Amino acid sequence: MLSIFLQWLVYLLAAITVMRALQMGFLYMEDFRGKRLLAKECRQNVPSEAVIILPGVDWRDPFAWVKANFHLDDIKTVLEFARGKGKPVSFYAGPSFGEVKDIMADKTVKEVYFVGHGGTDFFRLGTEEVLCYGIFNDPEKYGKEFVHQVHCGTLYGKSLIRCVVPEENRKKCFFHPGKINSYFIEKEFSMLKGLI
Repeated sequence: MLSIFLQWLVYLLAAITVMRALQMGFLYMEDFRGKRLLAKECRQNVPSEAVIILPGVDWRDPFAWVKANFHLDDIKTVLEFARGKGKPVSFYAGPSFGEVKDIMADKTVKEVYFVGHGGTDFFRLGTEEVLCYGIFNDPEKYGKEFVHQVHCGTLYGKSLIRCVVPEENRKKCFFHPGKINSYFIEKEFSMLKGLI
């Protein structure tokens, strides 16, 4: 009886290992395909009127393999929305804290999209690196026409939108104080198109 149990346990562990390996491959390919799409469509690591910021991934860190930083569908939705506004678009994949600060301080950058994981008052720049939006709480220095926080939020904290976007433009920015998914992102950006 014990040998049958151990045999089934080995099968179960083998199946879980195979599923994790497939998931890890999927996450890596999703990250690669998303960045490749943007590289074909936009300039990279240079300021433009609209900038898309994606988190970096340290694939050597085991936590990077747990869930995707973004999905290809989300990038397609954001890119379509940004290009529909007729502004030049660029993207930064895994920018440093200093690069994000430069983007936010650059007055030629009018619109910023943070796509990935975060909360109301923070964004994950990388697997272990967190950007707190509160450091941009100076609309004179970091003001933008629009900011889109394309990640989860909460009911607590001060969003980057409240820190740097003029009151009259805030309803035209993407932000949700809860969990989001690709379907929700697509639906919200469709509604925002009607406000432009």
